[in-house]
Amino acid sequence: MKIVLIILLVIALLFLLLLLLLRPDGAAKKKMAPFVGRRYAHRGLHCVEDGIPENSLPAFRRAVEAGYGIELDLHLTTDGQLVVFHDDTLDRVCGVSGRVDESSYPELQQLRLSGTDETIPLFSQVLEVVAGKIPMIVEVKYQKNYPDLCEKMMAMLADYPGLYCVESFHPQVIIWMKKHAPAVARGLLSDRYTEGEGNMTKNSIGTWGSQQLLFNWLAAPDFIAYNYLTAARTRTLSLTRKVWHTPCVAWTVRDEKKEPLALARFDAVIFERYRPEPYIRQQ
Repeated sequence: MKIVLIILLVIALLFLLLLLLLRPDGAAKKKMAPFVGRRYAHRGLHCVEDGIPENSLPAFRRAVEAGYGIELDLHLTTDGQLVVFHDDTLDRVCGVSGRVDESSYPELQQLRLSGTDETIPLFSQVLEVVAGKIPMIVEVKYQKNYPDLCEKMMAMLADYPGLYCVESFHPQVIIWMKKHAPAVARGLLSDRYTEGEGNMTKNSIGTWGSQQLLFNWLAAPDFIAYNYLTAARTRTLSLTRKVWHTPCVAWTVRDEKKEPLALARFDAVIFERYRPEPYIRQQ
């Protein structure tokens, strides 16, 4: 009986430790209040068939006009420019080989997005288009000089009049935000890391810890952005939501018929390929 009690005590202590590991920032709900209950156009309201590619100025204009929030992605070029582009490499969208973070802005300006006449925009150009009219979710893409990227981003946003929050798949970025910009809502992106978007490809303790949200104790995120299709199989995501009431953002819903799956577990939705209402109606 004594051994059983000891085992039960150890299990209880481990569970309490897990809960502490998953704890978000104490002000998470307050900081995320302006962002929940909304839908965010993934990389802008794009439609390449209409000549409007992802992460382009026309895509962001369309989102502003429709009243959606937007999600976008930031890289830092070799000459210190912040550009809005999703992939690490240029192959898929621009049809050439090479990395964004190994290119200068003039070099990137020679390229076109998805066969259109649109070019890779500067972050400053996107801010001029959005002009504080809608909230933004800014994803910081991880690169070795991520502190420089974050510093330039926050300097550019210092006088920006609109709402924005910052997210990244990499805890180091969010830890930087916690230290240097604690008032800004910050979120960890994650997935089950099998196949598809967000795949880290490499089996490691770090990858497993990231998908289980075990870096929360270091990053103290204000929200979790998770692949809504794999969320049900992630017990730690359920725990952080139920116990700590951490705000959660679903990415990326591409089929309106599947949106109820996201709305059942998440407080905001990143979407593409359909045109929902800007605000999520409470059921």
